[in-house]
Amino acid sequence: MRPVLAAAVFALLLAGCATAGKADKAGADFDFDRYVPSRLGQVEGSSEEGCQALPNRPIYMVDALLPAHRFEARATQRFRPLEADARKLLEISDEMSSKQRATMFAEEVLVGIEGQERWLPIQASVAPFWRRELAEGEAVWLYVSRFGCVKPVDAAGDRTIMTINEFQVEPIGQPEPTP
Repeated sequence: MRPVLAAAVFALLLAGCATAGKADKAGADFDFDRYVPSRLGQVEGSSEEGCQALPNRPIYMVDALLPAHRFEARATQRFRPLEADARKLLEISDEMSSKQRATMFAEEVLVGIEGQERWLPIQASVAPFWRRELAEGEAVWLYVSRFGCVKPVDAAGDRTIMTINEFQVEPIGQPEPTP
């Protein structure tokens, strides 16, 4: 009886994994209301907050709350492999929680937010839809989680790591971010 039960549980798990991206993309399991309309400056913080305020040395700062934000952005079709700094921050976040999110990201996409270019990790389940549905320069709403920031070895600047969890071309009933 145990092998049959184990096989049934395994089959259900596989079925769930096989439909995870499709269910998320359809919006059935995605909580759009959780994502707060935001401005880039609010999320990246002022010079008194975040990585800018930390000592001038390499550092990874994880935001354990994983705040959810929504941005209006411009899409590109420029992708690159996930950068080492983003991967390390995601792995540190995984070590702090019971969830394993780092494996959900293999690449980053270049987006324009408020006139500034940013490379953002994009969920592997979302990237194929991005490639198919969005044209270069198309306006899009991004639903992102802020994992934290990285101050690189050369201390020349810092990078806020926000992951793309979902996107919409025309969000319905979503308020604009406050200035």
